[in-house]
Amino acid sequence: MPIIINLFLSAIRPITFFIPCAAIILGCGLAAFQGIVDGALFSSLLILTVLAQVTFNLVNDYQRAFVTHTNSAIAPSTNPILYKARKQMLQLILGCFLIFTFALGLLSFAAIGGSSITLAIIAATSFIFLLILRVKTRKANPLNGSLNPIELILHILLYGLFPVSISYYLLTSSLPINIAFIALNTGLLASMHLLSENINQQININAPVNSDNMPAAISRLLMQQKVLLIAAALLSLGYIYFILVPLTSVLFFLALPSLYATIVTIQHYPEEDVATSQSSKTAIAIFAYWVLFVIGLML
Repeated sequence: MPIIINLFLSAIRPITFFIPCAAIILGCGLAAFQGIVDGALFSSLLILTVLAQVTFNLVNDYQRAFVTHTNSAIAPSTNPILYKARKQMLQLILGCFLIFTFALGLLSFAAIGGSSITLAIIAATSFIFLLILRVKTRKANPLNGSLNPIELILHILLYGLFPVSISYYLLTSSLPINIAFIALNTGLLASMHLLSENINQQININAPVNSDNMPAAISRLLMQQKVLLIAAALLSLGYIYFILVPLTSVLFFLALPSLYATIVTIQHYPEEDVATSQSSKTAIAIFAYWVLFVIGLML
């Protein structure tokens, strides 16, 4: 099997699809609450979201293999096989990005004729997407455990504001301020998973880690997770109260114990395998949070 196919298949990791797909489900669910439903458009957006996440998985794999952990002994320039793999991986990343951008543009024209607002959002999404791809293929992932504010903002935009706004606008041809508010909240909650991955990285670096003598970097990241969880829950309640959506939307509260449990588990069992499993559980719990919110919206 060609190496490029192997690389693409290895980047298809379903656990990474939960958070971005949750944003699409929320955007389409909010549109459905307004009485607008389009199954074909919803399916197309999910497919594009999966493609975008596969591209992110590819670039993260590239960063780990050829940027963060590379050394002179295995430098691609001195190893023909490694050089070929690196070249094909870059080509695959670029190809996936171009397909995603082109397909999203076509979808916008098919849905609403490609309005200026849609084109502006798509252009901003593509620009930030490309910026992240460029940075990750050139710079190593920092290992100091701190959360870069720029990285956090980009994460909120790509996993919250943009997917929710695009999916809602393509269905309704409108974008009220309250949708942007809940979209930002979606990105805020999604950042819990970003912190979870950083915690996992810190545990791997500082292993073995003892719960009685937790490194400051891990303690700080766990506290930031708690703050994000509380902030997202309060903002969701504020949205329900001020926008006057059905009170049954508070069903999202059922997902809060699962999200908090991932934080507490790491506090008591800061082990590598536990951290990896809790990161996956965080993604699933965030997905459940917004799915329950949409279900409550429809009741």
